[in-house]
Amino acid sequence: MFYSEGFILRLIMKTSLYNVFFLFATTTTPNHAFQSKTNPKSGNIKIKSKPFIANPYANTIQFMHGSATTQDSPSCPSCPTEEKKIPSDMKVKEIKAELRTLQVSFADCFERDSLVKRLVDARSENNQPTVDIDQDKTNCETNVNVDSSPQASSIFDREAERQELRALRVKELRTQLAARDIRWGGMIEKEDLVNALLNSMEEAANFSSSGALSPGSVGDLTDDEFRKERDSPATSAPLLLDIYATWCGPCKFLQTQLDVASKDLGSKVRLAKLDSDKYPALAGSLRAEGLPTLIIFDNQGKEISRKEGALMKDDLIQWIEEVTIKS
Repeated sequence: MFYSEGFILRLIMKTSLYNVFFLFATTTTPNHAFQSKTNPKSGNIKIKSKPFIANPYANTIQFMHGSATTQDSPSCPSCPTEEKKIPSDMKVKEIKAELRTLQVSFADCFERDSLVKRLVDARSENNQPTVDIDQDKTNCETNVNVDSSPQASSIFDREAERQELRALRVKELRTQLAARDIRWGGMIEKEDLVNALLNSMEEAANFSSSGALSPGSVGDLTDDEFRKERDSPATSAPLLLDIYATWCGPCKFLQTQLDVASKDLGSKVRLAKLDSDKYPALAGSLRAEGLPTLIIFDNQGKEISRKEGALMKDDLIQWIEEVTIKS
């Protein structure tokens, strides 16, 4: 059969147009298995469209309600957002953290079982409301009266301090004893360390209002501790203040003489020192023009005598005795 060139050309062009139309149709058709629709009967429930994937488990329809899917757990206002752990399943640090939150002391708890029991009791007490309003008001008024008394802050709670010391490690107890110049070499049991430190703390509390001074030693005070010792003394013993500087040679010599003199003076005088470089404003207000400067205050906080320069141990004791006897 013979075909003309025009017929063959028209046939090729027609075939090419069919191919172009087929490719255009396939590329513009949406590649979604499901189209997004809105069901008028379901309010704002929408059907989330999803591309079709060969995996049969992936071709599922997710229903959207507002901004949360049905896979999310429903919110229930009456359901608790977080359940508390059982104390027996908690770690020691978690138990202590919750006890601190509940403001419950655990200083006397040395084992995990005692901590667990304390937490159980604290939770049960925390859930019980207070019904005796009058009694609570009376207790509140009593506490206010006790705190407002001038001697309330100086009362040493021996049992409370004992519980706190028992919670410390042996190394920490030995460190505190060494800082107070107490020998602990012959103390084998931990309770011996606790009692020795407790006795020293009680003696210091009855001797010093700030707790920074102890009989037979020289204490390094801060500005607040000095004001408390001067204005609110816990004892009738006078206060000797040494204003010094770490770079001062005579100050270093005087401190060695004060340390020796403190052993002889004991509880007769409260011996303290103040760093003029750390607290220059206080040193200036005390008119410390030279270093070292020694000032003696009576139990009313009034300056009764002062000296500048280093003194020997015997001269220190003689000067202190003369001043205190006259006053």
